[in-house]
Amino acid sequence: MLFRSQEFISSEKIWIAAYQIEWEAQEIDRAREILRRARTNCSSARVWVKSALLEWEEGRTAEELALLREGIQKFSDADKLH
Repeated sequence: MLFRSQEFISSEKIWIAAYQIEWEAQEIDRAREILRRARTNCSSARVWVKSALLEWEEGRTAEELALLREGIQKFSDADKLH
């Protein structure tokens, strides 16, 4: 089954898979950019958690906290953001 372009762009699974490929290849800046674009195109609690986790793992506490705060505003019921 072929995806229409909007379905492809808004697919959380595709964005997360692309992020994981870059993360595992140690392409941190590319992984960060993929998550930034995912937050815009398919904003979900999982994408926000992955974004904050990436910054935590890289020791970027200010960025991590900013992402958590914004994610909580958007997804207040997402336990993993608290």
